[in-house]
Amino acid sequence: MKQISVFAKVFVGAAILTVLFLSIASYAGGKALEQDPNLISNIEKRYNVTIRLGGMSSSTPDSLSATSDTWNFAPPTKVLSIKNVAGNFHLKVGTSKEVLITAKGNLDKKKASRLLDVVAAGDTLTIQEPDDAVQKLEVYIEVPSSFQQELNVTTVKGDTNIEGLNLEKLVVASVSGDTNLNRVDAKVTDLKTVSGEVEAEQVNLQQIEGSSVSGDLKVSNNKPMTVKFKSVSGDVKLQIAQGEKAFYNLHSLSGKVENKLGSAGAGKSAFTVDIKTTSGDIEIE
Repeated sequence: MKQISVFAKVFVGAAILTVLFLSIASYAGGKALEQDPNLISNIEKRYNVTIRLGGMSSSTPDSLSATSDTWNFAPPTKVLSIKNVAGNFHLKVGTSKEVLITAKGNLDKKKASRLLDVVAAGDTLTIQEPDDAVQKLEVYIEVPSSFQQELNVTTVKGDTNIEGLNLEKLVVASVSGDTNLNRVDAKVTDLKTVSGEVEAEQVNLQQIEGSSVSGDLKVSNNKPMTVKFKSVSGDVKLQIAQGEKAFYNLHSLSGKVENKLGSAGAGKSAFTVDIKTTSGDIEIE
């Protein structure tokens, strides 16, 4: 009888262990899915992957169809709220007296009938991306110039582009999506991001509050402003129009701090710029 070689023995042992671990994994996976039927879709969305177990799958290219949708609403009295996962949203002032919404993307019609869920209730118009049903979503929103109250945007990895709006309050919270503001006026602005970039050009923001982990904040403001912002590793760069000097309270543990505008004494200015970072640079000009 021919003796089995050492390599063959190792191969047989590895094969047995592989089958054993696959069986354990299959059993554990089945039990996990029994307890949480949405486990696979939640993991796919969190880590941007596609998982197939025993024929189970999320939306595939074959289940998606190119779709376009439009809506029009009377402007909200107080709040326009956007809740987004991965779509890119573009907002600007239009010529109509209504809010006009145009959306384009790939839709899984087994999971949602339209590209967006749009609901008008009381003083608020809410625009939301349906759960796990849309890919490559682009949304264009035109608001009438009469809407000057609150815009509230929450996004995971989609970009937000806002142009020409005049608001009492602007709130943008993002995980990794970028935020771009152009010619925006706002009395109160709240900007929060994890890793997304925030860039504001030719804006009139009277007051900015917010935070960042690694995303950069770049603001070119047409007037002096009050700022309270915290960052871990993200850089903060402010370009502020000449006018009344602000009082600057700038601190970075290991980043570079540069202030080209000088500082008024505490209590001698209506504007306070308070920026703290751990390793991010701070630049004022």
